[in-house]
Amino acid sequence: MREKLVAAAAPLFSDLSMVRTQCRIDEDETDLDGLLTLFVSAAVATAEHEMQRPILPQSWCRTFDDVGVALLALRSDVLAVSSIVARDASGVETPLPMHAWRLARGKDLILFDGWPADAVEVDVSFSCGAWTVSTVPDAIRQWVLIRVATALRNSEEVIQGASAVAMLPRSHVDGLLDPWRRYA
Repeated sequence: MREKLVAAAAPLFSDLSMVRTQCRIDEDETDLDGLLTLFVSAAVATAEHEMQRPILPQSWCRTFDDVGVALLALRSDVLAVSSIVARDASGVETPLPMHAWRLARGKDLILFDGWPADAVEVDVSFSCGAWTVSTVPDAIRQWVLIRVATALRNSEEVIQGASAVAMLPRSHVDGLLDPWRRYA
């Protein structure tokens, strides 16, 4: 299985003002904006990994080469499947009609009649995301902000490698994600 991000999610924060406030940076001090943006992106990716679900809508194409199965697992919180295309060994593509499959549990693609007989791989294009920018729970936003502030506070140590960076123990901050975690 391979996957490719087709369209990234919108930024979690419309600007960096809330991030600057969390990090105690003056609003007119913008020389760290690039680093803050990088830290926000990394914190969002970590939150998505921890919760096993995408926070904001994003589009993906996942390619499966095991076409002998009738159930394909996509990412969590699938909003829509835009296309399913089977490809044979010579590269000829066959789109599957909407009535040939259904989405179950927001992530499992189930085929009714199986794949075309000569299919060697299948591309599934879909969008997924648990919330919109305006509906992301405050606890998730706060978790991201705290992680960004921690990364900024420890950035020299991390960037220069002056000392080992140990895993932080599970804390109240990590518990902020618990209500939205997905367990397989």
